[in-house]
Amino acid sequence: MRLTGLLVLLLVVVSVLGGCGSSSSGLTKEDLSISKIDDSKAQIEYGMNRSDVEKILGTGEQISPASISYGSDVAVFYRDDKVAGINLGRNSADVFQTTKAIKVGMARSDIKEVYGSDNAQFDTPKSLTYAYDVKEKAFLSDIPKGIETDELINIYMVSIMFDDEENAESIMLIDERMASYLY
Repeated sequence: MRLTGLLVLLLVVVSVLGGCGSSSSGLTKEDLSISKIDDSKAQIEYGMNRSDVEKILGTGEQISPASISYGSDVAVFYRDDKVAGINLGRNSADVFQTTKAIKVGMARSDIKEVYGSDNAQFDTPKSLTYAYDVKEKAFLSDIPKGIETDELINIYMVSIMFDDEENAESIMLIDERMASYLY
């Protein structure tokens, strides 16, 4: 009898812990990263050094003080020569995807299945944005007022723009500090 009770308890603990990694459990640094569709080892990761990014993407063209445009319609935002944001444009559709296999051209309904309908900070006909506070471990419906600029790096954002057919036409993976202040 004791063995049966112990096994039931073990199964409950395993199933609770197993649910911790689900897509609706939050956003991580990995969620702000992309990989080549045909080579998952070719990853551009949040926090990665620019020199390592350019080993994968080659040399890009400066489009603002904080961002570089690369081939395949990928733009990378840098802070102190480290990735603080990534934007995938229309021409990236067959080349890059996020770590959760979100890519340009994907249907809005499929993206909502990955990140959850209830977790969206903004949900308008042309855009969908998720904001997640990594310290509080919670999706946000609004960015808290009065938060220190340096603390905004702890809010991860996934923002998708849609065309008239509700297919993703751009995907931005970025921390709130870079999104708000471009640094």
